[in-house]
Amino acid sequence: NAPLYLDRYEAIKAAAKSQNSQAAARKVIIAALNDKYWELQVDAIKAADLTNDDVRNAAQPILAKLAQLDPNNLVKAAAINALGKLKASGNSNLFKQALNSQSYAVQGAALNALALVTPAEAMSLAKSYEKDSNGALKQAVLTTYAVGGGDEQWPFVYSSFKDGQPQTQFNLMRNYADMIGRLKNPANAQQGVTSIAEFGNKYKKYGVGPQIATILTGIKETRTKAGDTSSNAAIDKAVAELSAPAAN
Repeated sequence: NAPLYLDRYEAIKAAAKSQNSQAAARKVIIAALNDKYWELQVDAIKAADLTNDDVRNAAQPILAKLAQLDPNNLVKAAAINALGKLKASGNSNLFKQALNSQSYAVQGAALNALALVTPAEAMSLAKSYEKDSNGALKQAVLTTYAVGGGDEQWPFVYSSFKDGQPQTQFNLMRNYADMIGRLKNPANAQQGVTSIAEFGNKYKKYGVGPQIATILTGIKETRTKAGDTSSNAAIDKAVAELSAPAAN
């Protein structure tokens, strides 16, 4: 079966490049949504260009079915992620039903999708998953809070960032920085600045210093508008440290 699998994988890759101009390529993508190999289903879901009317019209009912009925949770999650990007309010009930899944991957995809459609409702629902979340679901709670939350959600976001793995911290960094810029309490903002600076200094030897310095400079712009001189002083100090040569 390996040659058949690889042939179909290559077919999906090729079709993804020409789906906007060739009907035959679109048929390959749509057919692959129901492939017998779940990995190829996920590849097809990610490859489908839903900004193309023909692709979207053909794919949407299949994606809705996969999101609800496919036996593989990663296929369900991928389908929900794709539907979420359409930002169609008609899918809200599907997303809310998916939050009842026993799979963190499906729940996480559902919360992320709901946040794109009804942000306020997603924010409210995220609260109920703070204590019982892991993996993709915890990441979704963090993202929901970081994108739309404030000082009330800060303790959870801050502690999760501090205790997170490096890749989790890096993935959250942009939204985390935006949240710090919005915070009303300067003490919370300084906590956030310090945690980002610590991350930057810890991994400066891997070349992340300039990126982290840029992120901190962006925070400074928003904290300046808030009149937060204390956080800005901490940012200036952190940027200077990040700009210094890394220790061998």
